[in-house]
Amino acid sequence: MPRVSVLIPAYNPGAYLNAAVQSVINQTYTDWEIVLVDDGSTEPLSDFLPPHSEAKINLIRQPHQGQSAARNVGILSSDSEFIALLDADDLWKPTKLQRQIEALCNQLDVGLCFTEFEIIDSNARQIASSRPVNRTSYLSLLENGAFHTSTVMIRRSSLGTSGYFDTLLGACEDFDLWLKIAKRAKFLHLPSVEASYRKHESNMTNDYWRLYFWEKEIYRRHIILAREQQDQTTLKSVRVGLRRMNNSTSFIAFARCIEAFRARKFLFLLHAARALLLSPSAVARSVIAGLVKLIPSIS
Repeated sequence: MPRVSVLIPAYNPGAYLNAAVQSVINQTYTDWEIVLVDDGSTEPLSDFLPPHSEAKINLIRQPHQGQSAARNVGILSSDSEFIALLDADDLWKPTKLQRQIEALCNQLDVGLCFTEFEIIDSNARQIASSRPVNRTSYLSLLENGAFHTSTVMIRRSSLGTSGYFDTLLGACEDFDLWLKIAKRAKFLHLPSVEASYRKHESNMTNDYWRLYFWEKEIYRRHIILAREQQDQTTLKSVRVGLRRMNNSTSFIAFARCIEAFRARKFLFLLHAARALLLSPSAVARSVIAGLVKLIPSIS
Protein backbone atom coordinates (compact mmCIF):
# COMPACT_ATOMS: atom_id res chain seq x y z
CA MET A 1 0.00 0.00 0.00
CA PRO A 2 1.27 3.54 -0.76
CA ARG A 3 2.39 6.17 1.73
CA VAL A 4 0.06 9.05 2.65
CA SER A 5 1.23 12.56 3.47
CA VAL A 6 -0.98 14.11 6.14
CA LEU A 7 -0.85 17.90 5.84
CA ILE A 8 -1.64 19.93 8.97
CA PRO A 9 -1.36 23.74 8.69
CA ALA A 10 -1.12 25.35 12.11
CA TYR A 11 -1.29 28.92 13.34
CA ASN A 12 -1.52 29.14 17.15
CA PRO A 13 -3.68 25.99 17.35
CA GLY A 14 -3.25 25.55 21.10
CA ALA A 15 -4.14 22.28 22.78
CA TYR A 16 -6.36 21.14 19.88
CA LEU A 17 -3.21 20.21 17.93
CA ASN A 18 -2.40 17.42 20.39
CA ALA A 19 -5.70 15.65 19.69
CA ALA A 20 -5.42 16.18 15.91
CA VAL A 21 -1.95 14.59 15.76
CA GLN A 22 -3.00 11.79 18.09
CA SER A 23 -5.93 10.97 15.78
CA VAL A 24 -3.39 10.39 12.99
CA ILE A 25 -1.19 8.24 15.23
CA ASN A 26 -4.28 6.14 16.06
CA GLN A 27 -4.96 5.27 12.41
CA THR A 28 -5.33 1.60 11.49
CA TYR A 29 -3.40 2.42 8.31
CA THR A 30 0.21 2.93 9.35
CA ASP A 31 2.16 4.02 6.25
CA TRP A 32 1.82 7.78 6.67
CA GLU A 33 3.88 10.86 7.40
CA ILE A 34 2.71 14.06 9.08
CA VAL A 35 3.78 17.31 7.46
CA LEU A 36 3.06 19.97 10.07
CA VAL A 37 3.46 23.49 8.69
CA ASP A 38 3.90 26.10 11.42
CA ASP A 39 2.48 29.20 9.75
CA GLY A 40 4.26 31.78 11.91
CA SER A 41 2.75 30.74 15.25
CA THR A 42 3.66 32.87 18.25
CA GLU A 43 3.38 29.83 20.53
CA PRO A 44 5.79 26.84 20.41
CA LEU A 45 3.92 24.00 18.70
CA SER A 46 6.11 21.42 20.43
CA ASP A 47 4.28 22.25 23.66
CA PHE A 48 1.04 20.95 22.16
CA LEU A 49 2.21 17.70 20.55
CA PRO A 50 1.65 14.23 22.01
CA PRO A 51 4.66 12.87 23.93
CA HIS A 52 7.36 11.29 21.74
CA SER A 53 5.51 12.20 18.52
CA GLU A 54 8.20 14.51 17.09
CA ALA A 55 9.92 11.61 15.31
CA LYS A 56 6.75 11.01 13.28
CA ILE A 57 6.44 14.64 12.19
CA ASN A 58 8.13 16.67 9.48
CA LEU A 59 7.85 20.15 11.03
CA ILE A 60 8.20 23.07 8.61
CA ARG A 61 8.29 26.64 9.87
CA GLN A 62 7.46 29.70 7.77
CA PRO A 63 6.44 33.33 8.36
CA HIS A 64 2.69 33.80 8.69
CA GLN A 65 1.26 33.63 5.15
CA GLY A 66 -2.15 32.07 5.64
CA GLN A 67 -3.63 28.60 5.48
CA SER A 68 -3.49 28.25 1.68
CA ALA A 69 0.22 29.03 1.53
CA ALA A 70 0.87 26.63 4.42
CA ARG A 71 -0.97 23.81 2.68
CA ASN A 72 0.87 24.47 -0.58
CA VAL A 73 4.22 24.34 1.22
CA GLY A 74 3.18 21.03 2.74
CA ILE A 75 2.22 19.60 -0.64
CA LEU A 76 5.50 20.69 -2.23
CA SER A 77 7.51 19.36 0.73
CA SER A 78 6.12 15.84 0.37
CA ASP A 79 6.30 13.27 -2.39
CA SER A 80 3.64 10.73 -1.43
CA GLU A 81 1.16 9.55 -4.02
CA PHE A 82 -1.75 10.52 -1.76
CA ILE A 83 -2.32 13.68 0.28
CA ALA A 84 -4.75 13.83 3.21
CA LEU A 85 -5.76 17.18 4.69
CA LEU A 86 -6.39 17.73 8.39
CA ASP A 87 -7.05 21.04 10.12
CA ALA A 88 -5.18 21.49 13.40
CA ASP A 89 -8.38 21.62 15.46
CA ASP A 90 -10.15 18.66 13.84
CA LEU A 91 -9.99 14.89 14.42
CA TRP A 92 -10.10 11.68 12.40
CA LYS A 93 -11.75 8.40 13.17
CA PRO A 94 -9.17 5.54 13.31
CA THR A 95 -10.36 3.98 10.02
CA LYS A 96 -10.26 7.16 7.93
CA LEU A 97 -7.01 6.62 6.01
CA GLN A 98 -7.54 2.86 5.61
CA ARG A 99 -10.92 3.24 3.97
CA GLN A 100 -9.86 6.05 1.65
CA ILE A 101 -6.63 4.35 0.54
CA GLU A 102 -8.47 1.13 -0.26
CA ALA A 103 -11.08 3.03 -2.24
CA LEU A 104 -8.55 5.05 -4.23
CA CYS A 105 -6.34 2.04 -4.97
CA ASN A 106 -9.37 0.14 -6.28
CA GLN A 107 -10.57 3.06 -8.46
CA LEU A 108 -7.60 4.49 -10.30
CA ASP A 109 -9.66 7.06 -12.19
CA VAL A 110 -10.73 8.83 -8.97
CA GLY A 111 -8.74 11.98 -8.19
CA LEU A 112 -10.31 12.95 -4.86
CA CYS A 113 -12.11 11.05 -2.12
CA PHE A 114 -14.10 12.56 0.75
CA THR A 115 -16.17 11.23 3.63
CA GLU A 116 -18.95 12.36 5.91
CA PHE A 117 -18.14 14.09 9.20
CA GLU A 118 -19.59 14.88 12.59
CA ILE A 119 -19.54 18.24 14.36
CA ILE A 120 -18.04 18.32 17.85
CA ASP A 121 -17.70 21.08 20.44
CA SER A 122 -14.51 22.35 22.05
CA ASN A 123 -14.58 19.36 24.44
CA ALA A 124 -14.95 16.84 21.57
CA ARG A 125 -18.61 16.12 22.35
CA GLN A 126 -20.73 15.40 19.26
CA ILE A 127 -23.34 18.07 18.60
CA ALA A 128 -24.41 17.28 15.02
CA SER A 129 -23.64 15.24 11.91
CA SER A 130 -23.26 16.19 8.28
CA ARG A 131 -26.04 15.29 5.86
CA PRO A 132 -25.08 13.34 2.71
CA VAL A 133 -25.38 15.62 -0.34
CA ASN A 134 -24.34 14.93 -3.92
CA ARG A 135 -21.00 16.68 -4.50
CA THR A 136 -19.22 14.24 -6.79
CA SER A 137 -19.11 16.31 -9.98
CA TYR A 138 -18.29 19.85 -11.05
CA LEU A 139 -21.94 20.79 -11.52
CA SER A 140 -23.12 19.22 -8.24
CA LEU A 141 -20.34 21.07 -6.40
CA LEU A 142 -21.46 24.36 -7.91
CA GLU A 143 -25.01 23.65 -6.79
CA ASN A 144 -24.37 22.25 -3.31
CA GLY A 145 -21.14 23.89 -2.14
CA ALA A 146 -17.96 22.49 -0.59
CA PHE A 147 -17.40 19.46 1.63
CA HIS A 148 -15.23 19.76 4.73
CA THR A 149 -11.46 19.89 4.18
CA SER A 150 -10.55 17.37 6.89
CA THR A 151 -12.54 14.66 5.09
CA VAL A 152 -10.45 14.86 1.92
CA MET A 153 -7.75 12.67 0.38
CA ILE A 154 -6.30 13.75 -2.98
CA ARG A 155 -4.32 11.82 -5.56
CA ARG A 156 -1.18 13.91 -6.19
CA SER A 157 -1.47 13.59 -9.97
CA SER A 158 -4.79 15.49 -9.80
CA LEU A 159 -2.99 18.53 -8.42
CA GLY A 160 -0.60 18.47 -11.37
CA THR A 161 -3.41 19.47 -13.71
CA SER A 162 -5.59 21.58 -11.39
CA GLY A 163 -2.96 23.57 -9.50
CA TYR A 164 -2.83 24.14 -5.75
CA PHE A 165 -4.67 26.31 -3.22
CA ASP A 166 -5.17 29.90 -4.38
CA THR A 167 -3.29 32.15 -1.93
CA LEU A 168 -5.12 35.24 -3.22
CA LEU A 169 -8.44 34.04 -1.80
CA GLY A 170 -9.17 35.23 1.73
CA ALA A 171 -11.43 32.22 2.45
CA CYS A 172 -13.15 29.28 0.72
CA GLU A 173 -9.89 28.33 -1.01
CA ASP A 174 -10.79 24.66 -0.46
CA PHE A 175 -14.04 25.08 -2.44
CA ASP A 176 -12.04 26.74 -5.21
CA LEU A 177 -9.61 23.82 -5.40
CA TRP A 178 -12.34 21.16 -5.32
CA LEU A 179 -14.00 22.87 -8.31
CA LYS A 180 -10.73 22.99 -10.26
CA ILE A 181 -10.05 19.31 -9.59
CA ALA A 182 -13.65 18.32 -10.40
CA LYS A 183 -13.35 19.76 -13.91
CA ARG A 184 -10.63 17.21 -14.67
CA ALA A 185 -11.03 14.21 -12.35
CA LYS A 186 -13.65 11.96 -10.79
CA PHE A 187 -14.69 12.33 -7.15
CA LEU A 188 -15.61 9.53 -4.77
CA HIS A 189 -17.85 9.96 -1.73
CA LEU A 190 -17.57 7.51 1.15
CA PRO A 191 -20.81 7.76 3.17
CA SER A 192 -19.27 6.80 6.53
CA VAL A 193 -18.38 9.39 9.18
CA GLU A 194 -14.57 9.45 9.29
CA ALA A 195 -13.76 12.97 10.56
CA SER A 196 -14.81 15.37 13.31
CA TYR A 197 -15.11 19.10 12.67
CA ARG A 198 -14.51 21.00 15.88
CA LYS A 199 -16.79 24.00 16.40
CA HIS A 200 -15.35 26.68 18.69
CA GLU A 201 -15.10 30.45 19.06
CA SER A 202 -12.02 30.81 16.84
CA ASN A 203 -13.48 29.03 13.78
CA MET A 204 -13.19 30.94 10.54
CA THR A 205 -16.79 29.92 9.83
CA ASN A 206 -17.93 32.30 12.58
CA ASP A 207 -17.22 35.19 10.20
CA TYR A 208 -20.10 34.28 7.92
CA TRP A 209 -20.03 37.55 5.97
CA ARG A 210 -16.39 37.11 5.01
CA LEU A 211 -17.08 33.56 3.85
CA TYR A 212 -20.04 34.80 1.81
CA PHE A 213 -17.88 37.43 0.09
CA TRP A 214 -15.19 34.97 -0.96
CA GLU A 215 -17.58 32.20 -1.99
CA LYS A 216 -19.39 34.72 -4.17
CA GLU A 217 -16.03 35.69 -5.71
CA ILE A 218 -15.42 32.04 -6.62
CA TYR A 219 -18.83 31.84 -8.27
CA ARG A 220 -18.06 35.06 -10.16
CA ARG A 221 -14.97 33.43 -11.66
CA HIS A 222 -16.94 30.43 -12.87
CA ILE A 223 -19.67 32.66 -14.29
CA ILE A 224 -17.04 34.46 -16.39
CA LEU A 225 -15.64 31.17 -17.70
CA ALA A 226 -19.09 29.78 -18.46
CA ARG A 227 -20.11 32.91 -20.35
CA GLU A 228 -16.92 32.87 -22.38
CA GLN A 229 -17.66 29.27 -23.35
CA GLN A 230 -21.42 29.92 -23.72
CA ASP A 231 -21.97 27.07 -21.28
CA GLN A 232 -25.62 27.39 -20.24
CA THR A 233 -25.57 24.18 -18.20
CA THR A 234 -22.88 25.55 -15.92
CA LEU A 235 -24.62 28.91 -15.63
CA LYS A 236 -27.78 27.13 -14.53
CA SER A 237 -25.86 25.25 -11.81
CA VAL A 238 -24.21 28.50 -10.70
CA ARG A 239 -27.65 30.11 -10.28
CA VAL A 240 -28.75 27.15 -8.14
CA GLY A 241 -25.58 27.48 -6.05
CA LEU A 242 -26.01 31.22 -5.55
CA ARG A 243 -29.60 30.74 -4.35
CA ARG A 244 -28.41 28.07 -1.92
CA MET A 245 -25.62 30.34 -0.68
CA ASN A 246 -27.96 33.32 -0.23
CA ASN A 247 -30.50 31.23 1.66
CA SER A 248 -27.99 29.54 3.96
CA THR A 249 -26.17 32.80 4.73
CA SER A 250 -29.49 34.51 5.39
CA PHE A 251 -30.40 31.80 7.92
CA ILE A 252 -27.05 32.32 9.67
CA ALA A 253 -27.45 36.10 9.67
CA PHE A 254 -30.93 35.85 11.14
CA ALA A 255 -29.68 33.51 13.87
CA ARG A 256 -26.93 36.02 14.70
CA CYS A 257 -29.59 38.75 14.74
CA ILE A 258 -31.57 36.87 17.38
CA GLU A 259 -28.42 36.23 19.45
CA ALA A 260 -27.42 39.91 19.35
CA PHE A 261 -30.96 41.04 20.17
CA ARG A 262 -31.11 38.79 23.23
CA ALA A 263 -27.72 40.16 24.31
CA ARG A 264 -29.10 43.71 23.82
CA LYS A 265 -26.47 44.56 21.22
CA PHE A 266 -27.40 46.98 18.44
CA LEU A 267 -25.41 44.78 16.08
CA PHE A 268 -28.65 42.83 15.64
CA LEU A 269 -29.75 45.50 13.14
CA LEU A 270 -26.77 44.76 10.88
CA HIS A 271 -27.42 41.01 10.95
CA ALA A 272 -31.13 41.61 10.27
CA ALA A 273 -30.35 43.83 7.29
CA ARG A 274 -27.99 41.24 5.84
CA ALA A 275 -30.54 38.46 6.29
CA LEU A 276 -33.27 40.43 4.54
CA LEU A 277 -30.95 41.56 1.77
CA LEU A 278 -29.91 38.01 0.89
CA SER A 279 -33.22 36.19 1.18
CA PRO A 280 -36.47 37.62 2.59
CA SER A 281 -38.08 34.20 2.14
CA ALA A 282 -35.40 32.57 4.34
CA VAL A 283 -36.12 35.16 7.04
CA ALA A 284 -39.83 34.43 6.78
CA ARG A 285 -39.18 30.70 7.18
CA SER A 286 -36.95 31.39 10.20
CA VAL A 287 -39.67 33.51 11.83
CA ILE A 288 -42.33 30.85 11.17
CA ALA A 289 -40.06 28.12 12.57
CA GLY A 290 -39.51 30.22 15.70
CA LEU A 291 -43.25 30.76 16.16
CA VAL A 292 -43.93 27.05 15.75
CA LYS A 293 -41.47 26.32 18.57
CA LEU A 294 -43.27 28.84 20.78
CA ILE A 295 -46.74 27.34 20.31
CA PRO A 296 -46.29 24.39 22.75
CA SER A 297 -45.04 26.68 25.51
CA ILE A 298 -47.92 29.15 24.97
CA SER A 299 -50.57 26.45 25.01
